[in-house]
Amino acid sequence: MLCIAAVLAAVSATAHQGRAAVQAACGKLLPPAQGVYFGVYAGWAFAPATFDDVADPSRVSGFESYTGRRVVFAPWSISWHGRLTFPTADVEAMWRAGYVPQIRLFNWPTQDYAPVPQPTPPGPIPNSDIAAGKHDGELRAFADAARDTDIPISFDYDGEMTAAHPWGGRFDGGGTTTGYGDPTWPDGPEHFRDAYRHIIDIFRQEGATNVTFFIQYNTVDGYAPGAYWEPWERYRYYYPGDDYIDWLGLSVYSEPDYSGRPQTFEGKLTGALKPGYEGGYAEVTALGSKPLAIVEMGLYKLPSEQAKAQWVEDASAALQSGRYPRIAAVDWWAQNKGGDYDGYPNTSQTFLDGFKHAFDQPFFDAKAQFSGDCRPLAPAHATLKRGRLSWTPAPNAVSYEVWRGRTKLKVTGGTGLTVGKKPGPYRVRGVNIVGFGPFTSAR
Repeated sequence: MLCIAAVLAAVSATAHQGRAAVQAACGKLLPPAQGVYFGVYAGWAFAPATFDDVADPSRVSGFESYTGRRVVFAPWSISWHGRLTFPTADVEAMWRAGYVPQIRLFNWPTQDYAPVPQPTPPGPIPNSDIAAGKHDGELRAFADAARDTDIPISFDYDGEMTAAHPWGGRFDGGGTTTGYGDPTWPDGPEHFRDAYRHIIDIFRQEGATNVTFFIQYNTVDGYAPGAYWEPWERYRYYYPGDDYIDWLGLSVYSEPDYSGRPQTFEGKLTGALKPGYEGGYAEVTALGSKPLAIVEMGLYKLPSEQAKAQWVEDASAALQSGRYPRIAAVDWWAQNKGGDYDGYPNTSQTFLDGFKHAFDQPFFDAKAQFSGDCRPLAPAHATLKRGRLSWTPAPNAVSYEVWRGRTKLKVTGGTGLTVGKKPGPYRVRGVNIVGFGPFTSAR
């Protein structure tokens, strides 16, 4: 049976044929040739009213200074409240600070359980409506803004959709099979799958080739009818397919299983405490050939500082063991001290020493690699008037080098420099974490 969402997507794609979308030069995030990328969710504050994360690059650099661990990418969450708006300023700020931005978009109006009025799940923007094309205008504008940055952006949609969150599949059809699409497929997962496919189709139509698409699952402890995890919540029911997804993702915390027994990082991956279940690592890697990221990794209610240190050291050893070759990135959940999730290593010297010992290893030093050319484009124009050199900004440049002949004069974050009356020729090129862009000569 051809579902309604597929028909609408085909109509939408046809409507956009005939106008060639501008393509972003920068490509997708590739897995490293060796080791893993290290990222950090830096314990963001929340923006008033929206409860979006306040993406402050100084928190990431502060984490680096405190732990000594260099960070490649930094995720933060935004929610679909009111009208969907792309966080251009935050993306540019994170990139200028030297980090690959990772946006976590939730279709829930207030992504966290905020002390503001909450709608009834699945809320005003359910996946069923997104799949049906009811929000295409907002999504196209969002994709256009992402493309125009020409910055490599990692994108994760409705993370942990398998859990009992308000945006989860159980609140938008659940395990029923007769309300939507394929009568053999559970409606809740099918709504999510088709919504995410539709979003990705729109990004492609708009030429946002600089966006890398992640999917994030919870690490579960097996499935059983009537249990916390139902059989219809298995990962495969939600998966949009390898044709859509670039990276697979798991959340792995130190939570005990539902009988209260503690679990190591490796135990969570393998489902060691649940006989008959293959474990999250095997389940997620069976979906397809894509690389795997541990997109949330952190601590939950461990009994002592020594237990925290031991958990991270065991996790590091498991990652480096070669037993989990598909893992190509980890993202540490550095929540500030307090609450059930406490992953910022500032609670004791014991924990900090354990964290440093765990992650101060060459295995975690991989540098970002991309499928396209993510160097800055050449500034469109450079002019010299009355001793002042000025140029148009390159979309993904972090700074600019100014040269007179074969001499480099200065590196600046601005788009102008007073050079006086000294004769040229003058040239300008953009610089970012990937490298140098081509020169533009002043006229």
